[in-house]
Amino acid sequence: MTDLPALLLDRPILVVFGLFFSILLCIWLGQKLGHRLLETRGEEAGAGVGLIEGGVFALLGLLVALTFSQAVSRFDQRRGMVVDEVNAVGTAELRIDLLPADLQPQMRDAFARYKQSRIDAYANSARFSEFKVGLAKSAVIQREIWALAIEGGRRPDGLPAINMQLLPALNQMFDITTTRAMALVTHTPVVVYLVMWVSALVASFLAGNAMGKGRNISWVHAISFAVVMTLALYVMIDIEYPRIGIVNLDSFVGTLKAITG
Repeated sequence: MTDLPALLLDRPILVVFGLFFSILLCIWLGQKLGHRLLETRGEEAGAGVGLIEGGVFALLGLLVALTFSQAVSRFDQRRGMVVDEVNAVGTAELRIDLLPADLQPQMRDAFARYKQSRIDAYANSARFSEFKVGLAKSAVIQREIWALAIEGGRRPDGLPAINMQLLPALNQMFDITTTRAMALVTHTPVVVYLVMWVSALVASFLAGNAMGKGRNISWVHAISFAVVMTLALYVMIDIEYPRIGIVNLDSFVGTLKAITG
Protein backbone atom coordinates (compact mmCIF):
# COMPACT_ATOMS: atom_id res chain seq x y z
CA MET A 1 0.00 0.00 0.00
CA THR A 2 1.07 3.57 -0.60
CA ASP A 3 0.32 4.99 2.84
CA LEU A 4 2.90 5.80 5.47
CA PRO A 5 2.90 2.59 7.60
CA ALA A 6 3.23 0.40 4.51
CA LEU A 7 6.13 2.47 3.21
CA LEU A 8 7.83 2.24 6.61
CA LEU A 9 7.41 -1.54 6.72
CA ASP A 10 9.48 -1.73 3.55
CA ARG A 11 12.30 -0.39 5.74
CA PRO A 12 11.93 -2.35 9.00
CA ILE A 13 15.44 -1.60 10.27
CA LEU A 14 14.82 2.13 9.90
CA VAL A 15 11.52 1.86 11.77
CA VAL A 16 12.90 -0.22 14.63
CA PHE A 17 15.97 1.97 15.16
CA GLY A 18 13.91 5.14 14.77
CA LEU A 19 11.43 4.07 17.44
CA PHE A 20 14.09 2.69 19.77
CA PHE A 21 16.46 5.66 19.73
CA SER A 22 13.71 8.29 19.79
CA ILE A 23 12.38 6.72 23.00
CA LEU A 24 15.86 6.53 24.52
CA LEU A 25 16.50 10.15 23.54
CA CYS A 26 13.34 11.30 25.30
CA ILE A 27 14.29 9.37 28.43
CA TRP A 28 17.74 10.99 28.40
CA LEU A 29 16.32 14.48 27.88
CA GLY A 30 13.75 13.93 30.63
CA GLN A 31 16.42 12.77 33.06
CA LYS A 32 18.65 15.76 32.34
CA LEU A 33 15.80 18.23 32.81
CA GLY A 34 14.57 16.45 35.94
CA HIS A 35 18.04 16.49 37.50
CA ARG A 36 18.49 20.18 36.68
CA LEU A 37 15.11 21.10 38.17
CA LEU A 38 15.93 19.09 41.26
CA GLU A 39 19.17 21.04 41.71
CA THR A 40 17.50 24.44 41.22
CA ARG A 41 14.13 23.93 42.91
CA GLY A 42 14.75 21.05 45.26
CA GLU A 43 12.14 18.43 46.10
CA GLU A 44 9.25 20.76 45.25
CA ALA A 45 10.13 20.39 41.54
CA GLY A 46 8.40 17.01 41.42
CA ALA A 47 5.41 17.87 43.59
CA GLY A 48 2.02 16.83 42.20
CA VAL A 49 3.28 15.29 38.96
CA GLY A 50 2.30 11.73 39.86
CA LEU A 51 -1.26 12.15 38.59
CA ILE A 52 -0.06 13.55 35.27
CA GLU A 53 2.45 10.75 34.80
CA GLY A 54 -0.16 8.15 35.69
CA GLY A 55 -2.63 9.66 33.23
CA VAL A 56 -0.13 9.67 30.36
CA PHE A 57 0.94 6.07 30.96
CA ALA A 58 -2.69 4.96 31.33
CA LEU A 59 -3.60 6.62 28.04
CA LEU A 60 -0.62 5.01 26.31
CA GLY A 61 -1.54 1.59 27.68
CA LEU A 62 -5.16 2.02 26.56
CA LEU A 63 -4.14 3.08 23.03
CA VAL A 64 -1.74 0.17 22.66
CA ALA A 65 -4.23 -2.38 24.02
CA LEU A 66 -7.14 -1.26 21.83
CA THR A 67 -5.12 -0.83 18.64
CA PHE A 68 -3.30 -4.13 19.13
CA SER A 69 -6.60 -5.92 19.70
CA GLN A 70 -8.16 -4.42 16.57
CA ALA A 71 -5.09 -5.25 14.46
CA VAL A 72 -5.12 -8.90 15.57
CA SER A 73 -8.89 -9.08 14.97
CA ARG A 74 -8.51 -7.79 11.41
CA PHE A 75 -5.64 -10.21 10.82
CA ASP A 76 -7.86 -13.12 11.84
CA GLN A 77 -10.68 -11.83 9.64
CA ARG A 78 -8.39 -11.63 6.61
CA ARG A 79 -7.16 -15.15 7.30
CA GLY A 80 -10.76 -16.36 7.48
CA MET A 81 -11.54 -14.67 4.17
CA VAL A 82 -8.76 -16.64 2.49
CA VAL A 83 -10.44 -19.86 3.62
CA ASP A 84 -13.85 -18.57 2.52
CA GLU A 85 -12.58 -17.81 -0.99
CA VAL A 86 -10.85 -21.17 -1.33
CA ASN A 87 -14.06 -22.91 -0.29
CA ALA A 88 -16.17 -20.78 -2.64
CA VAL A 89 -13.90 -21.47 -5.61
CA GLY A 90 -13.78 -25.17 -4.79
CA THR A 91 -17.56 -25.43 -4.55
CA ALA A 92 -18.12 -23.61 -7.85
CA GLU A 93 -15.46 -25.69 -9.58
CA LEU A 94 -17.13 -28.93 -8.54
CA ARG A 95 -20.38 -27.74 -10.13
CA ILE A 96 -18.77 -27.33 -13.55
CA ASP A 97 -19.90 -30.93 -14.11
CA LEU A 98 -23.46 -29.60 -14.38
CA LEU A 99 -22.62 -27.82 -17.66
CA PRO A 100 -23.03 -29.46 -21.07
CA ALA A 101 -19.99 -31.58 -21.87
CA ASP A 102 -18.69 -29.34 -24.66
CA LEU A 103 -18.62 -26.26 -22.36
CA GLN A 104 -16.80 -27.93 -19.49
CA PRO A 105 -13.24 -27.74 -20.96
CA GLN A 106 -13.66 -23.99 -21.62
CA MET A 107 -14.98 -23.43 -18.12
CA ARG A 108 -12.17 -25.43 -16.49
CA ASP A 109 -9.60 -23.46 -18.46
CA ALA A 110 -11.25 -20.19 -17.37
CA PHE A 111 -11.24 -21.39 -13.74
CA ALA A 112 -7.52 -22.25 -13.92
CA ARG A 113 -6.73 -18.79 -15.27
CA TYR A 114 -9.00 -17.18 -12.69
CA LYS A 115 -7.33 -18.93 -9.76
CA GLN A 116 -3.89 -17.93 -11.04
CA SER A 117 -5.03 -14.33 -11.45
CA ARG A 118 -6.18 -14.26 -7.81
CA ILE A 119 -2.86 -15.68 -6.63
CA ASP A 120 -0.95 -13.13 -8.72
CA ALA A 121 -3.09 -10.23 -7.49
CA TYR A 122 -2.33 -10.91 -3.83
CA ALA A 123 1.30 -11.74 -4.51
CA ASN A 124 1.63 -8.10 -5.64
CA SER A 125 -0.74 -6.60 -3.08
CA ALA A 126 2.08 -4.72 -1.35
CA ARG A 127 2.01 -2.37 -4.35
CA PHE A 128 -1.53 -1.10 -4.71
CA SER A 129 -1.18 -0.16 -8.38
CA GLU A 130 -0.17 -3.74 -9.26
CA PHE A 131 -2.90 -5.12 -7.02
CA LYS A 132 -5.53 -3.11 -8.94
CA VAL A 133 -4.19 -4.51 -12.21
CA GLY A 134 -4.55 -8.03 -10.78
CA LEU A 135 -8.12 -7.32 -9.69
CA ALA A 136 -8.99 -6.01 -13.16
CA LYS A 137 -7.59 -9.17 -14.76
CA SER A 138 -9.69 -11.32 -12.42
CA ALA A 139 -12.79 -9.26 -13.24
CA VAL A 140 -12.33 -9.94 -16.97
CA ILE A 141 -12.15 -13.67 -16.35
CA GLN A 142 -15.17 -13.47 -14.04
CA ARG A 143 -17.25 -12.10 -16.93
CA GLU A 144 -16.00 -14.93 -19.14
CA ILE A 145 -16.96 -17.55 -16.54
CA TRP A 146 -20.38 -15.97 -16.03
CA ALA A 147 -21.06 -15.87 -19.77
CA LEU A 148 -20.23 -19.59 -20.10
CA ALA A 149 -22.52 -20.44 -17.18
CA ILE A 150 -25.37 -18.38 -18.65
CA GLU A 151 -24.90 -20.04 -22.02
CA GLY A 152 -25.02 -23.49 -20.42
CA GLY A 153 -28.20 -22.62 -18.52
CA ARG A 154 -29.99 -21.43 -21.66
CA ARG A 155 -29.17 -24.39 -23.86
CA PRO A 156 -31.80 -27.11 -24.33
CA ASP A 157 -29.33 -29.76 -23.17
CA GLY A 158 -28.43 -27.76 -20.06
CA LEU A 159 -29.55 -29.07 -16.67
CA PRO A 160 -31.93 -26.96 -14.53
CA ALA A 161 -29.37 -27.29 -11.75
CA ILE A 162 -27.06 -24.93 -13.66
CA ASN A 163 -29.25 -21.94 -12.79
CA MET A 164 -30.13 -23.28 -9.34
CA GLN A 165 -26.68 -24.39 -8.14
CA LEU A 166 -23.86 -23.21 -10.40
CA LEU A 167 -24.89 -19.56 -10.74
CA PRO A 168 -25.33 -18.97 -6.97
CA ALA A 169 -21.94 -20.62 -6.37
CA LEU A 170 -20.35 -18.29 -8.92
CA ASN A 171 -22.02 -15.31 -7.27
CA GLN A 172 -20.52 -16.27 -3.93
CA MET A 173 -17.11 -16.81 -5.52
CA PHE A 174 -17.20 -13.35 -7.12
CA ASP A 175 -18.55 -11.53 -4.06
CA ILE A 176 -15.68 -12.63 -1.83
CA THR A 177 -13.22 -10.82 -4.11
CA THR A 178 -14.73 -7.46 -3.19
CA THR A 179 -14.84 -8.38 0.49
CA ARG A 180 -11.17 -9.34 0.50
CA ALA A 181 -10.14 -6.26 -1.46
CA MET A 182 -11.88 -3.96 1.01
CA ALA A 183 -10.36 -5.84 3.96
CA LEU A 184 -6.91 -5.31 2.44
CA VAL A 185 -7.30 -1.52 2.43
CA THR A 186 -9.07 -1.24 5.80
CA HIS A 187 -6.57 -0.21 8.46
CA THR A 188 -6.25 1.79 11.64
CA PRO A 189 -5.93 5.48 10.65
CA VAL A 190 -2.33 6.67 10.46
CA VAL A 191 -3.09 9.46 12.95
CA VAL A 192 -3.72 6.82 15.64
CA TYR A 193 -0.19 5.46 15.19
CA LEU A 194 1.21 8.97 15.31
CA VAL A 195 -0.69 9.65 18.55
CA MET A 196 0.67 6.43 20.04
CA TRP A 197 4.22 7.32 19.02
CA VAL A 198 3.91 10.82 20.50
CA SER A 199 2.36 9.35 23.65
CA ALA A 200 5.25 6.89 23.91
CA LEU A 201 7.75 9.76 23.58
CA VAL A 202 5.95 11.85 26.20
CA ALA A 203 5.78 8.85 28.55
CA SER A 204 9.49 8.22 27.97
CA PHE A 205 10.28 11.86 28.76
CA LEU A 206 8.26 11.68 31.97
CA ALA A 207 9.92 8.39 32.93
CA GLY A 208 13.32 9.99 32.41
CA ASN A 209 12.22 13.03 34.38
CA ALA A 210 11.33 10.75 37.30
CA MET A 211 14.89 9.38 37.11
CA GLY A 212 16.20 12.92 37.64
CA LYS A 213 16.41 12.29 41.37
CA GLY A 214 19.58 10.37 40.61
CA ARG A 215 22.67 11.71 38.92
CA ASN A 216 22.68 9.01 36.23
CA ILE A 217 20.05 7.19 34.18
CA SER A 218 19.21 3.59 35.03
CA TRP A 219 20.05 2.29 31.56
CA VAL A 220 18.72 -1.18 32.33
CA HIS A 221 15.25 0.27 32.89
CA ALA A 222 15.54 2.77 30.04
CA ILE A 223 16.63 0.19 27.48
CA SER A 224 14.03 -2.32 28.70
CA PHE A 225 11.25 0.24 28.30
CA ALA A 226 12.51 1.26 24.85
CA VAL A 227 12.72 -2.36 23.68
CA VAL A 228 9.22 -3.23 24.90
CA MET A 229 7.62 -0.13 23.37
CA THR A 230 9.49 -0.55 20.09
CA LEU A 231 8.42 -4.19 19.75
CA ALA A 232 4.81 -3.40 20.64
CA LEU A 233 4.51 -0.54 18.15
CA TYR A 234 6.33 -2.31 15.34
CA VAL A 235 4.48 -5.63 15.67
CA MET A 236 1.19 -3.74 15.84
CA ILE A 237 1.86 -2.02 12.50
CA ASP A 238 3.26 -5.25 11.05
CA ILE A 239 0.11 -7.24 11.85
CA GLU A 240 -2.02 -4.47 10.35
CA TYR A 241 -0.30 -4.96 6.97
CA PRO A 242 -0.07 -8.78 6.66
CA ARG A 243 1.22 -8.78 3.08
CA ILE A 244 4.32 -6.69 3.75
CA GLY A 245 6.06 -7.22 7.07
CA ILE A 246 7.35 -10.13 9.12
CA VAL A 247 3.96 -11.29 10.43
CA ASN A 248 2.09 -12.17 7.23
CA LEU A 249 -0.35 -14.58 5.63
CA ASP A 250 2.19 -16.35 3.40
CA SER A 251 2.77 -19.32 5.72
CA PHE A 252 -0.98 -19.69 6.29
CA VAL A 253 -1.70 -19.60 2.56
CA GLY A 254 1.03 -22.20 1.98
CA THR A 255 -0.51 -24.51 4.57
CA LEU A 256 -3.95 -24.01 3.04
CA LYS A 257 -2.64 -24.94 -0.40
CA ALA A 258 -1.11 -28.12 1.03
CA ILE A 259 -4.41 -29.07 2.67
CA THR A 260 -6.65 -28.30 -0.30
CA GLY A 261 -4.20 -29.54 -2.94
